[in-house]
Amino acid sequence: PLLRALKLFRKTIILVHHDPKASQGVRNRASGSSALLNAPDTRIFLDRNDPLVSVSVRSRLQSPIGQFDMQFRSRRLRFATFD
Repeated sequence: PLLRALKLFRKTIILVHHDPKASQGVRNRASGSSALLNAPDTRIFLDRNDPLVSVSVRSRLQSPIGQFDMQFRSRRLRFATFD
């Protein structure tokens, strides 16, 4: 039933697990829930401002690429064009 509902409403669930905060004196371990923001090499943020979707990418390994806009057309996300 859950998968059917997700498909019907076109939704996605992402499950993310992180290690608990390391004990004092333990190094090289994730620091609890903040690891979700600090550990990934690349993070992609989507902010919907109808009809556009602003995309920004943050990476600790690459130079910033800046924000760009996309929009939904024919039920697909496409690069926004401004005529």
